[in-house]
Amino acid sequence: GDPGDFALLTGSSHQQARYTFATVQTVSQDRFLASRPADSYYYILIDEAHRSAAPTYQKILRHFTPAFCLGLTATPERMDQQDVFALFDYNLAYEIRLADALENDMLTPFHYIGIRDYEIAGRTADDFSDLRWLGSKERVSYLLKELDYYGCSGPRPCGLVFCSRQEEARELARAFADQGQPAQALTNRDSSAARRQAIKDLEAGRLHYLVTVDLFNEGVDIPALNQIVMLRPTQSATVFIQQLGRGLRRFPGQEFVTVLDFIGNYQNNYLIPLALAGKKLSRDQLKYQLQTVSFAGLSTISFSRIASEEILRSLDQVKLDSLKQLREAYADLAQQLGRPPLLLDFAKKGRVSPRLWLENKSLPHYGAFLEKVGQPCQLTKYESQVLSFVNKELAPGQRPHELLLLQALLQKGPVSQADFQTLLRNYGAYDSPDLEKSLEAILSLDFYEVKSGATTQKAKYGGEAVASLTGGFWRINSKIAQGSPDFLRLFQDAVETGLLLAKEKDPAQDFTLYELYDRKEVCRLLNWPLDVSRPMYGYRLSGDVCPLFITYQKTDQEQRNARYDNQAQGQRLSWFTRTPRHLDSPEVRQLLRGVAEGRQATRLPVFVKRADAYGPKFCYLGQAQIDPATVREVSLKGKSAVGLDLVLPDPLPAKIADQLFGE
Repeated sequence: GDPGDFALLTGSSHQQARYTFATVQTVSQDRFLASRPADSYYYILIDEAHRSAAPTYQKILRHFTPAFCLGLTATPERMDQQDVFALFDYNLAYEIRLADALENDMLTPFHYIGIRDYEIAGRTADDFSDLRWLGSKERVSYLLKELDYYGCSGPRPCGLVFCSRQEEARELARAFADQGQPAQALTNRDSSAARRQAIKDLEAGRLHYLVTVDLFNEGVDIPALNQIVMLRPTQSATVFIQQLGRGLRRFPGQEFVTVLDFIGNYQNNYLIPLALAGKKLSRDQLKYQLQTVSFAGLSTISFSRIASEEILRSLDQVKLDSLKQLREAYADLAQQLGRPPLLLDFAKKGRVSPRLWLENKSLPHYGAFLEKVGQPCQLTKYESQVLSFVNKELAPGQRPHELLLLQALLQKGPVSQADFQTLLRNYGAYDSPDLEKSLEAILSLDFYEVKSGATTQKAKYGGEAVASLTGGFWRINSKIAQGSPDFLRLFQDAVETGLLLAKEKDPAQDFTLYELYDRKEVCRLLNWPLDVSRPMYGYRLSGDVCPLFITYQKTDQEQRNARYDNQAQGQRLSWFTRTPRHLDSPEVRQLLRGVAEGRQATRLPVFVKRADAYGPKFCYLGQAQIDPATVREVSLKGKSAVGLDLVLPDPLPAKIADQLFGE
């Protein structure tokens, strides 16, 4: 447009034009508001909209009545519980998270390195470290050595250092300067003019580092930054992303930003992978995030082994699915939506996965959680049991078949076997006689006719078939079809959530490569008639299939039942049977049918997890072939076993290899 169309409205400039750019401080003054009618502006755009609950912003919003009001913010989720979404009538026009912004080339790529903080006498920084230790010559030497080792994009460092306390900031700045890296501490006690001058000095090279507490979390960008240094415990995922984002603004000649996170023994370390992942990860998935080497676009994330151990300890000490954590996540999304969220809302819009509710052992179903947050649900005992079945067994979305059938039965009533087969075909889902028998076993609950404490799992799920196949037609239990409104709402929500989660899997296969499964899910997806996961342990040979469950890092290294063979380009695993077994044992002969002739008869789906600390789920690596040249009898602790090499169908991607087998 014409330059005359634009004007500034600040403390020193009171211009007016078609497009006026103003400071909040000026517009919120009583004198200014009194001079402007409520309909003065057709369109108002508010930057840093997460501050809109502040009194100055509220004065502006209450006074003006524009036809359209738009808020822009990178962090709408507030730590102070102020409802930003309500101020904009819960209208979310567009949302983009860190990973998406990076993939769309909107930000500078970054390399995040999580390494352990300085250690002396077995001690690292923790939530209670004293100032003398944090600013000691030895620790600062260690920090600067690591900063130099990992480097930066450009001829010199231009870094922003976040620490915990103002005194620490000043001490670190002095210690950095003493060791040849000019630095200055900046806190909220410094004037705006001092801050502006410090930024100029940093950009000009007169300073290499600014050391601050929370001063630059938001509102100030220093595009020339090429290092972000984190020397403080992570208090929230929001603050972590705010601090990370200070250096991601595009800058000419800058190829990447180096992010050095010095990880100590902090209680909130678990927030680091949560913040980097962005959203929708369960505890098990977060643990594997620690081993991920690629993130988004050209950005990378890596953790040293010791730093990973610190975070794993933090993850084990905090319950991501504790009621406190779930209540907070629920409140955040309720604030965004303006209504109580359901599971499907978390799957579509939540920053945490609905699996946190589905996998919580203290919650039989989501309705029980709603009761705890003051949203009562009118459910009979049987309805509660059925919801427990759908939430725990089907809603995690390991396959779509049962969910598609239940959805069709709710919408249409009885469904013929032929129509259901057409439904599966149109969805792209596999079908077979064994699958149909499995669906009958699952929906009749016969699959769950196994002891669980004093009763059976089937009895805990209500004891009656949820749906049954008779006379060529599938029919849903009449108690479900005629259930209460609350029950039907929660039942449908669980089914729709499961179908959305199931889109992460390949419906044409029973298992999806590199996805996570526990033993019970494997029993179900192999179409076995009964859940035999409890006595399964390392493997179970049944007919022509034998799933193998390998834990790479055993607590007792001598009992490790598998090792990764780096010489085989990521396609080979050494594996051993249980003891005592010999080459002529019936189980071994059945396992090796056709192997010597090159036509292996036994299907061997391989599931691996890094260690028991990573939870009950295993990563599916494909169907393995036995290398006949490696089959031999071995002695394990004085007992006979059979060892062999498993050859995977494809080389493991670097990301998966690092997650499962990396050091």
